[in-house]
Amino acid sequence: MNRIAAFTVCGLIVLVGGPLTGWGQTGILVALRHQTDGLRLTHTEIAPTSIEALTDNTITPDGYPSGVADIDCFGDRFFYVRGIPQRLVTADAVTGQMIQQAIVENPLDADVRLSNIAYDWTDDRLIGTAAITSTLGDTQLRLVEVDPATGAVEVLSTSAAMGAAHGSGNCDLDAAGNRYFLLGATRLFTWDAMTGEMLGIELVPDLDPTASGQTLTHLSYHPLHDALYALHKREPDSYDFDGPIFQSEMRLVRKDLPDGEWEFVSGGVISMDGIQSGQCDLDPFNDRFYYVQDGKVRVVDCNSGDLLFTLNVADPPGLISEWANLQFHDLSTPSTATIEISEGSPLAEVIEWDGASELVLEPMAGAALSGDWTAGPGEMQGGNMVVTDFGTFSWAGARVGANGGQIQVSHTFQVVPLSPSSIADLSGSLDLRVSPNPARSGDRLNFATSWVHESLTPLRVEWIELGTGRVAHRAQSVILRELVVPEGLSPGMYVLNFDADGQVLGRSRIAVR
Repeated sequence: MNRIAAFTVCGLIVLVGGPLTGWGQTGILVALRHQTDGLRLTHTEIAPTSIEALTDNTITPDGYPSGVADIDCFGDRFFYVRGIPQRLVTADAVTGQMIQQAIVENPLDADVRLSNIAYDWTDDRLIGTAAITSTLGDTQLRLVEVDPATGAVEVLSTSAAMGAAHGSGNCDLDAAGNRYFLLGATRLFTWDAMTGEMLGIELVPDLDPTASGQTLTHLSYHPLHDALYALHKREPDSYDFDGPIFQSEMRLVRKDLPDGEWEFVSGGVISMDGIQSGQCDLDPFNDRFYYVQDGKVRVVDCNSGDLLFTLNVADPPGLISEWANLQFHDLSTPSTATIEISEGSPLAEVIEWDGASELVLEPMAGAALSGDWTAGPGEMQGGNMVVTDFGTFSWAGARVGANGGQIQVSHTFQVVPLSPSSIADLSGSLDLRVSPNPARSGDRLNFATSWVHESLTPLRVEWIELGTGRVAHRAQSVILRELVVPEGLSPGMYVLNFDADGQVLGRSRIAVR
């Protein structure tokens, strides 16, 4: 799907149902129960705590890479990776039965052909990484898309991300914004989930200068806040002989996108070590972060970073892990919530248009959502909007799951005139901004300027066609406040070149329709 580069989006994602009340039922945790005879899918109701094995039979008989799982809340599908050679398993998130499993193709001849999977609910796609270890021992990551039914792999990245450990489940996806995030070693990698383009590589700072060892793990994206959450793992200053065998202090941290700094949310320690890599998920509707620690699920408040409560049940015989590859099933929540893409998001940019060239708007929602344009000065064309004038364009759609839960999405695009560029050449005191912009033949132009003598000085104005350098029109002895758009100019972009007595005073850019 082709997408425009700059646009304004206000995305509303609504879970339909009744209001939230206190600490009542707030959804289900779906996870693998790893026992000696294999893996079973379980449902855990969060309040009151109860765990249910969905089937007496195992789905698959072997283990799993820690945290390499995701859930399709619309199709009630639970995805996880198993075994060597690596296979992608799809299980029914309601019944626990296997739907299918497929050996993952390996077109890159990767050492780890699939890890860090994330489900894109807007386009019904499963994204992950393939890891290649070079002869020098460094790891190269490539973004891939996998077909759960066949295991077919499409390589999305044109080049590899260097210096990243492939990790295990330390990733998440912003489906509305097409951003895939991964914590690899000491870096945060951000890809375009549609094209595989690397959008950014950011060095993760040491948040605690007093720590002898620290790292970030358990990455989750919060679409309501347009923020990333993770756990900060710090080595303790002294060993507690009455504590767990493995000890590290865990605190919740947050990074506001796109340019915010990582910062602590938790003031105190949530728990000590015992975590399994990537074993986490986030409930954006109730601001809860879940992670597995020492065979228990820790439930943390995303706003305060405080531990709200711990989920723990009696271990059945032969248990290895009770909550493996835990996922939060949001569409099981009978609540109403709104997700808004914030103004600071890369999605929140105004579309600047010259008023003459063709501009086609595509809704950011993926192909799996059905909807239509509800407002905007333009013409419909194959589900897209061909812009005919400046203004506000709105698109609304929805996706409904088999269980009746639905997400409604609304996108708003603001198309504005291309910003005029001004070049001051009179000791920096001349600043010309022209309006209306764009303009039509015969329009009288107004100028905002700091040049106090502009109404008294005769000017020569050249209309230069942008991109060709051709002088399309020249007017002599024009008073600036009386300038009008000449007749017969072809639609397009022009540079107005102003000079008086042979001295260039400034330039301004204008679109003519």
